[in-house]
Amino acid sequence: MAISVDLYLDSKTQSSIRVYGSVSTGGTNAIGYEFTIDGGASGSGYVSLTPTTSTTKYFTYSGLSPGTTYFMRVTFTFQGGATQSSTLYATTDSPPSPSPITGLGGWINGDGYSPGSLSFSWNASYPATYYSYSLLRNGSTYTNSTTSSTSVSFSSLPSGTYQLYLVPYNGSISGSGTYSSGYTIQDKPNLVPSAPVVNARPDGGLGLSWGYISQASYYELYYKPSSSSSWSSATVYSTSTTLTLTYGVVYDFKVRTYSSFGYSDFSYINSATVNPKTPSISGDYNGATVTIYTSGVTGTFDSIIVDRQNYSSGSVVDSKSVSINGGYVQWAIPSDQIANYKFRAYSVSNGVTSNNYSSVLSFQRPQNFNWTGGDKVTGNNFTVTASDWNSLATRVNQFRTYKGLATKSFTTVSSGSSITAAIFNQVATAINDMNSTGGVVPIVTKGDTATAYLFNRLKNCLNTIY
Repeated sequence: MAISVDLYLDSKTQSSIRVYGSVSTGGTNAIGYEFTIDGGASGSGYVSLTPTTSTTKYFTYSGLSPGTTYFMRVTFTFQGGATQSSTLYATTDSPPSPSPITGLGGWINGDGYSPGSLSFSWNASYPATYYSYSLLRNGSTYTNSTTSSTSVSFSSLPSGTYQLYLVPYNGSISGSGTYSSGYTIQDKPNLVPSAPVVNARPDGGLGLSWGYISQASYYELYYKPSSSSSWSSATVYSTSTTLTLTYGVVYDFKVRTYSSFGYSDFSYINSATVNPKTPSISGDYNGATVTIYTSGVTGTFDSIIVDRQNYSSGSVVDSKSVSINGGYVQWAIPSDQIANYKFRAYSVSNGVTSNNYSSVLSFQRPQNFNWTGGDKVTGNNFTVTASDWNSLATRVNQFRTYKGLATKSFTTVSSGSSITAAIFNQVATAINDMNSTGGVVPIVTKGDTATAYLFNRLKNCLNTIY
């Protein structure tokens, strides 16, 4: 009679399968069993798990993978050497699915403005071994990963509405996914004021103003020469200020706000040139030539312009320029025409002129001076009244102004007092400074005789200054 054997499933777990063999017909007295297993369903590649001399028909396959189907075989050996085999398919138990997620919630860290931070937490799912999550931004996946914790945090998030999609896993077995509520991170308001503009041009500076921002706690104004890379700054609690700067220099300006949202971006950069310094002028008129000297211009400038104007109307007849402080310009003007003109100057830097013109200089020749009663006569007794002498001193200063020279401080003579050598020499020296075409007035010393010649010489030298 043919021998027939069978292999039966006794029990199983996630990691083991227990089987037993049985002789259904025929042979008795089995003397050994060989149990083999294949991790697939092909029936090939058996690995012997027990020796052929085993005398038990029960066997437990252990160390198996959960939820995996295995192909097993038992071979009976009987007395006399006969063998007979039987096979069996069996699948290990699958792990249990994790319980649904509960308590999933989130919160925004900080002020809720980008770059922002979000955190989420949830109750543990049993028997979850880890959690897979996706952070969605505006409905699309922003990032995803896994964690064995029951919380997760995200930082440096751009603006948008965020949700967490969370799935528990027990090994390879997933539970049902859960979405959190949505949490919105906003862009910070960018409270950028309009760029600074010039609203005033005080001497040696600039007045600036910019746009009002209602949320601003204060403004930071930055400025620098355009040729420099180094910025200076000023904190301003209104929308305007005045800066003291360098004459004639081109400056760049920008401004930003500070508010509860922090610093805004900077405004656009505007540039402006500080008005150059107003020049001073002096001059003289000699040999039918007017010479105008410039001075007093500090800071930066491109040129100093000297205008020749019509004396009566003020209209500009023509102009000449110099490019250095202390330079001079000249005009050839006949003496019978010099009274028709006056002169002024201003400076220019980058197309911007000085705030003011210099003082006006003219060469209107004063009238000649004459002694009361005419010239003094040699050999006769003569007198010089205090009034005449003080009038002469006044006329000398008028001529000095006409020549573009500084006036002098003369000693005033009182009625009954003497005209000393020192008083005489004050006036004589002031006349000689003007290079009279009539020569020079002699300088006297104490004890010299006061002659008619000396007093007439004062008058004649003064009257021949042109």
